[in-house]
Amino acid sequence: MTAGTEQTGTTELAHGFCFGEGPRWFEGLLWFSDMLGEAVHTVTLSGSMTTLPVPGHSPSGLGFRPDGTLLIVSTQDRQVLRYDGDTVELLADLSDLAPQPSETWWSTSRAGPTWDRKRVPTG
Repeated sequence: MTAGTEQTGTTELAHGFCFGEGPRWFEGLLWFSDMLGEAVHTVTLSGSMTTLPVPGHSPSGLGFRPDGTLLIVSTQDRQVLRYDGDTVELLADLSDLAPQPSETWWSTSRAGPTWDRKRVPTG
């Protein structure tokens, strides 16, 4: 412990999920995926948890579009799903680009990073 600091305990905020990962703070909620529980959860600071079932998709990475639409990576299927507040639907199937489940590819460029670029047939 550093001089002038005080050690504090931890408080359980939520329970009832299998394997929480990929936390994101968005619009006053903690969002996280539960790959083994096949769900995406949100938790408020008071501990109220909401569950979005995503059966058969092994959800992992989460992100948000500028309009607030939730993007979910389906690890097992190598797909990107979109949740608009009502339905979960396929946005992109990347199974031809990702050689195996759980491939991670981050990019701010439409073309992707040059060290990990794969050719995509255009026509």
